[in-house]
Amino acid sequence: MKILLLPSKTPGYIEWFTYTGLFRLVGNNAVDYPRLDHLWEQPCESPNNYSVQGWLGGEKDDVDRNNIEEKVKEDFFDLILVSIRAWKEYASLLLGKENFCIIDGEDSSALDMSFIEKCKPVIYFKRELPLDFSHANILPLPFSFETPTLKECEKKHKLFGLFNQASSKERERIINALPDYYSDVLCNVPVEKRLLRNEYYREMQASQVALSIRGTGFDTLRFWEALSLGVPLFSQRPDIQIPDMPEEGKEAVYFDDIADLRLKLNYYLNKPEELDSLGRSGRESFMNNHTCEKRAHYLLENYFEKRKAQLLFSQIYQTIPPKDAIFDYDFTKGIIFTDIAEYIEIFKDVESFWTEMAKEKDLSSTLNAEEGDVIDWKTALKGHFFFLKGDFYSAISYYEKCRLNTFTLDLIRGMTSCLLGNEFKTSQHWWRAQKKFNPSLLNAFMKEYIGVDSHPERITLFPVIKGRGIEIGCGGRKTSPDVIGVDLLAKSQKGDVGVVKGQMSVADYKCSGDNLYFFEDESVDYIIQRHNLEHYQDPVLAMSEWLRVLKPGGLLGFIVPNDETVDTIKLDASHKHVFTRKSLRNFVALFPQCEIVHLDVCLEDWSFLAVIQKKGGTLFNYSDALRNIESSLVITSFAEGKLAHKPSQIKMGLQKAFDISVDKEQAAFEVINTLVVRGMSDFAMEFIGKNCFDLKNLCLLKGFVYLSTGKVELAEEILHKYNEDVEESYLYHYLLFSLNLLENNKEKAWDNLFDSLRLNPYQPEGLKQFYELSRELHFIEKALEIFQHFGSLPPRVTVMTNFIHALLLIHIDKLSEAVPLLQQVLIDDPDHQDAQTLLKRCLEQ
Repeated sequence: MKILLLPSKTPGYIEWFTYTGLFRLVGNNAVDYPRLDHLWEQPCESPNNYSVQGWLGGEKDDVDRNNIEEKVKEDFFDLILVSIRAWKEYASLLLGKENFCIIDGEDSSALDMSFIEKCKPVIYFKRELPLDFSHANILPLPFSFETPTLKECEKKHKLFGLFNQASSKERERIINALPDYYSDVLCNVPVEKRLLRNEYYREMQASQVALSIRGTGFDTLRFWEALSLGVPLFSQRPDIQIPDMPEEGKEAVYFDDIADLRLKLNYYLNKPEELDSLGRSGRESFMNNHTCEKRAHYLLENYFEKRKAQLLFSQIYQTIPPKDAIFDYDFTKGIIFTDIAEYIEIFKDVESFWTEMAKEKDLSSTLNAEEGDVIDWKTALKGHFFFLKGDFYSAISYYEKCRLNTFTLDLIRGMTSCLLGNEFKTSQHWWRAQKKFNPSLLNAFMKEYIGVDSHPERITLFPVIKGRGIEIGCGGRKTSPDVIGVDLLAKSQKGDVGVVKGQMSVADYKCSGDNLYFFEDESVDYIIQRHNLEHYQDPVLAMSEWLRVLKPGGLLGFIVPNDETVDTIKLDASHKHVFTRKSLRNFVALFPQCEIVHLDVCLEDWSFLAVIQKKGGTLFNYSDALRNIESSLVITSFAEGKLAHKPSQIKMGLQKAFDISVDKEQAAFEVINTLVVRGMSDFAMEFIGKNCFDLKNLCLLKGFVYLSTGKVELAEEILHKYNEDVEESYLYHYLLFSLNLLENNKEKAWDNLFDSLRLNPYQPEGLKQFYELSRELHFIEKALEIFQHFGSLPPRVTVMTNFIHALLLIHIDKLSEAVPLLQQVLIDDPDHQDAQTLLKRCLEQ
């Protein structure tokens, strides 16, 4: 294996670090041309703080550097690395080659995509690669560092932060301000007293904390020097991709601004044991992931993975005769994919997949665009390659740009959405794909990753489900566990006709949908039904009954067969009526107390969805609610571990899920809770800092993240800082509760939890903790006040609320008041064994 490095003539630390690592891995098989003499000379003192002289120990290699250009032309080298600064000099030599990578060590995060597409490197390694950037052929390559020798020394400085301050106004402002707050700070040293290299490292090791603040770029030498020397690193939060980034609170501390820095410094400077642990863990992270050798190994591993994929693609291409190909071979050279083996089973084999694609070359029957539009097959193929590589976010972005409407594209778009946790998009695409593909294979694949019934008609109704509601004709499958099921079949009774034949009913009430005698007037927030309205002899009577029990502002969501495209009477002999979108509008017009807020096709050539709102509330926006549902579905999938992505993909997935949401505050809470549960508190803090829109409650969430990592003092500081601003926030009171509980101040904790539940009763865990504390502190009578604040809740929360309410009443011997609550629990959850036992005991007494 032979590697050639073509560095720039001007200083380029990332090239030097890379070459040092390569040489340590493969010796003289790594050739620098022209030779980097400063890497080979004997170590010497230098007025330059960042001298790297003598890294290679003064060894002399015997590599023949003559005729290098001829060797490149003859493919003598397995891999060629070229600095972005040296590209112009070697462009004519490398263009058309399939074995070179570009190293971009510039401070700027700018990327010239047209340049990258033109030169087509196997990989473009970028030092300052933005966090939200994703591309299969562009990867991060931050600084590494040579491993220095550690020396025991007395800690004589609190802070160490020697920088070239002119490169960043923010850096200059922070460094100049720190001596006003802390003594023993080594930050400002006149140029004429610049330290020699060895002195520089001695002073850093003699400091309790080393600072890293961005200059022109975020990736600074101080970041890696501090880690390598085992000095606790306090870094401005990097806004770039760093593979195996040191974990926040364990291997490094990240801050967002000077106020945040001071808060964390004040905490850690009073915790010498934690500082010591931070330094040790930081050096361990450096040794495991960030030495020059480790960085070189990362580079080679990614290069050969891509190169192998290139060769594999060439074999795949040969399975399609050139005359039948649907793309140009030259185009594919820049499109790399890996991990193809995992997906071969989905398509049976590679050849059949590409053959299927080739058959669709005739676009006459597949276009779904205005006349004159140019349909770009290459856009779709780019998406396929990214999908096969496992970069699902890039894949979906290409699919969304493509205006093709084919079975194959729907199939892969469905798979991509499935792997991203978006059940709604998955179900939409797979419904169409199932018409021509193997439904059992698709359903098995979806079940493995999603694990639920993801029929598109079911998910289409999710935005309507909020609060307490009914599903008419639920049959053997409720749309959501939160609904109260109504059906002509009693619970556990098997159906004998149509799609419910052989299915056991899951209904909570046995009654006809046009006679909801169990429900009082204006008692529910929503009613949903799927393929039900067409079965009534008198649909006007049914609609009148639904509007009777619906609250003002409540929603009615239903799906009916679309008679515009299907003869729906022939579908099922029990259908009494047919509907088109026009006839449905005329039908709803008979009821002046309501209006249609959404009406559109649900499944092509099959059904449509109508959302009707009873007048008297804020107008419902279905599109916004659907975006929130899609966002929540993805976040939930990550939270439950259904999406087995790498940490970097989890970060990107949660960020994108947050970006598409309309209710930013709710999405932010879900994302941060997911990250804390997944043990990614460092990214939770990064997420809060990056999305610093005006949500005061996000500041409180910082407190929860601190608590999750044991930083109680920092949580208290946050609480004190934001006390006045968020006094009425349930999060404020819940954070107070958590802190007081940690300090064993249970009476104060109880008061805080009481206020938290009063402001937001949707807290199952909070309810359990409230009951335990109430019983322990003998606050039963006072605790019962909380239930006066509860309005209409979803059945799952209502079950727990009623059960805990009943438990509290039983504790003070108010059995007659507990009985109806327990009966309601058993109506909502007939299998609740504890409620059955308690009800029996109450009735006996």
